[in-house]
Amino acid sequence: MTTSSTPSRPTVFVDAQPTLPLVHLMIAGQGGAHLEPAPLAGLAVFHSRMLRRGSGTLDTAAFEAEIDRLGAELLVDTQCSTFAVHGTVLRRNLAPFVRLICQMFAAPRFDDAEIDRLKREIEAQRVEVLDSDDALSRLAFRRTMLAGHPYGRPLGGTRESIAPIDACILHDYHRKAFPRDRLTFGFAGSITQVEAEAVAAEIDAAIPRPSESVSLAVSAVPPLGGRHLLIVNKAERTQTQLLVGTRGSHPHDPDHAALGVGVAIFGGTFTSRLVREIRSKRGWSYSVSARISSERIRTSFVMSAQPSVSDSGPCLGLMLGLLSDWIEKGITARELGGMRKYLTRSSVFDRDTAHKRMHRAVEERVLELGDGYHDRWLASVATLALDEVNAAIASRIDAAALRVVAVCTEAELGVALAAAVPSLVSRKVVSAEAIAQGIPLEPVAAA
Repeated sequence: MTTSSTPSRPTVFVDAQPTLPLVHLMIAGQGGAHLEPAPLAGLAVFHSRMLRRGSGTLDTAAFEAEIDRLGAELLVDTQCSTFAVHGTVLRRNLAPFVRLICQMFAAPRFDDAEIDRLKREIEAQRVEVLDSDDALSRLAFRRTMLAGHPYGRPLGGTRESIAPIDACILHDYHRKAFPRDRLTFGFAGSITQVEAEAVAAEIDAAIPRPSESVSLAVSAVPPLGGRHLLIVNKAERTQTQLLVGTRGSHPHDPDHAALGVGVAIFGGTFTSRLVREIRSKRGWSYSVSARISSERIRTSFVMSAQPSVSDSGPCLGLMLGLLSDWIEKGITARELGGMRKYLTRSSVFDRDTAHKRMHRAVEERVLELGDGYHDRWLASVATLALDEVNAAIASRIDAAALRVVAVCTEAELGVALAAAVPSLVSRKVVSAEAIAQGIPLEPVAAA
């Protein structure tokens, strides 16, 4: 892996693999939905989807045909506070593919007919979300965990927030969507450092520069208080989607690696405690897990399971009991030793290709993790002491401040689920339609 970075040029990572007849490229930075006005929630994602719908003299069909002709793939991805453009192309077609990307940045069409078509597609996709209990549970969980914070706004927006979007609004957002001071380029495959720097400079020149500086700072999430149950009511459910969470960790925390190992032991593998007790011993849920997320802010620790209706109350009760036991007693030396071996051996799959290594390097820069963060994390795992892991679990995971989300039929399970949560402060019921439509959730009062 080679890197170049100067004050006047973007950061460029290159992992060359000359024998591969492909070039992978990634253009990423901070921004995303964080830059959209709150009344226009969903604008950032809408904008990213419109970038593929024509530029310059090419309408949507012609733009897609050109990507196919070049043997290429192109994806524009927008998240809460980051964006990324991913591309893959045959080495021999790199130059015209780069010109196409430059045109996409420099001259997006934002045709009225395509804007209207995308709005109709988004509405149709909300119906698909309504049909997916898994999608409903994940959307509801994120909104209740981050209610009141910009990250808690629905990425896809609502019907009301999407309706006003027009070409003028899109062009205005486009001019500020790619802040320069956090722009990072990554290349992997059949390309040299010199060639990559030339391509990066060409694309960088085509990206619009904001007329005024924009703030990329993200406010901290507020603390959670008490135990609160949110039921997403959906008729005739035979299975319940359960998510249980609290505040998690941040990659900059000194005990982040220790907590990550503890969470993996608790619910991150097929031999973890949650899987053993809920799936293997009782057969209550085929899929069960626990994880922590890594973003630019401190987000969530979450447990998940999908028990049948009859097993939902007991399953939730057991999950909470296992959680309390894990926090109070920690893990064992044997569990720590086994997890060290597993993480060390499996880490090869995270970096066994040039594409993966390049992606990790770009991610480290955009999320402000620090260059070499993933390697340092793995190295720290090998030296973790048992007391460090148990201290991280006890200090970071607060069993008294939980959000429980269940997609189920409230009339059947509302009482049983509430009874399974000791010291429950509140129970709230929302319709599945409200979640699918992206209606934000109000923050619950702290206990």
